Amino acid sequence: MHGKLVKVLLVTSAAATLLAAPAIPASAQTAPTGNAAAAADSPRKTCRAELDKLHHKEGVCFWSGQDFTGTIDAHANPMGTDVCGNITPAKSMVNLTHEERLLYDFDNCDEGNFITEVTPYEARSEFGPGISAESWR
Repeated sequence: MHGKLVKVLLVTSAAATLLAAPAIPASAQTAPTGNAAAAADSPRKTCRAELDKLHHKEGVCFWSGQDFTGTIDAHANPMGTDVCGNITPAKSMVNLTHEERLLYDFDNCDEGNFITEVTPYEARSEFGPGISAESWR
């Protein structure tokens, strides 16, 4: 190893879960393996079942608790990110759409209260310690 630089990448379990989130619909992928992939897949399946009840293929699901616990609230077929929607405070989310979703603390999607974005087909178990979203686009 004389004269060579070796780089090591450390990934936390939370980051590994985010990295494992599919960039394409789950139906177009092979079955996930490992505990992190299985844990992230279950909320996607739960959200899919809720959207199926509403007869929609795309949508988002919010949970009142972190780690996909508590009450689930499904929103079918959201269009674009131009319209703000107020929600019951949520601490985790699954985005089963082709668009990123923006989350805000407090009502009315005020840019000063931006929390995070959730990418297409991502299952986000929390938005930060003790942080709840109350509006989204």
